[in-house]
Formats: sequence, structure tokens, C-alpha cells
Amino acid sequence: MKRITRAAFAVAGAVAAAGVGLGVFIGSGVYNIGADDHHTRIVLALIEQLRDRSIGVRARAVEVPDLEDAGRIAAGARSYAALCVSCHLAPGVTQSDLRPGLYPHPPNLSQQDPRAASREFWVVKHGSR
Repeated sequence: MKRITRAAFAVAGAVAAAGVGLGVFIGSGVYNIGADDHHTRIVLALIEQLRDRSIGVRARAVEVPDLEDAGRIAAGARSYAALCVSCHLAPGVTQSDLRPGLYPHPPNLSQQDPRAASREFWVVKHGSR
């Protein structure tokens, strides 16, 4: 029984030490998280996972409007052209003046799966602030 207790304390101590070390690392600000500097694969994977999970959870509550309404389609196209194309491109648009300076590059929304409409509506609603 003592071996199990010691092993449990050792694991708990290692987890606590790793948590403190991570807290010190984050608190120190030594890692440049700026959008103008490339990230390590691990950090980029963590950022992408955090972004995707955050959007996915919040998108569940989004009510997708009628996507067949011609007026809504026209209004959405005007808004997208005015606010989104410079970062997220559009059909037939492969580059913009702004896009090369963005890291990581925003997704080309014209190539997204339209079945994920609730996710896209959440991104548009909260990403244009």
C-alpha cells in the first residue's frame, strides 16, 4: 500500500510542478505570441484547438437563418464584400494586399463546408468586432 501512496504522491507532485512551471512560463511573457511571428508547431496546434473548440461550443446556440432568402443572400454578399474579402478571400480571389501580413492566414471562407452554417454565422458575428 505504501508503494501506491508514494507513486500517487510522485505523480501528483510532478503534475503540480509541471503546472507551476507552465504558469511561470506563461507569466514571464518570454514567448512571443504576436501574430507577426511564427509559432512553434505545438503552440500553433494549441491555438488552433482552442479556437476550434471555442467556436464549436458557441456555435451550437446559433440559429441559422433561411439561407434561401434572396434578400438575405444579397445583404450577406454586400457585407462580406465590404468587411471580409480582404482577409478571407472570395470565389475567384486568391490574394489581397492585407492577407500576406496575417499569421496564421485566415481560412478562405469561400472554400468552407456550407453544412457548417452555425459555425460560420458565429465566426461572422463575433469575428468582425
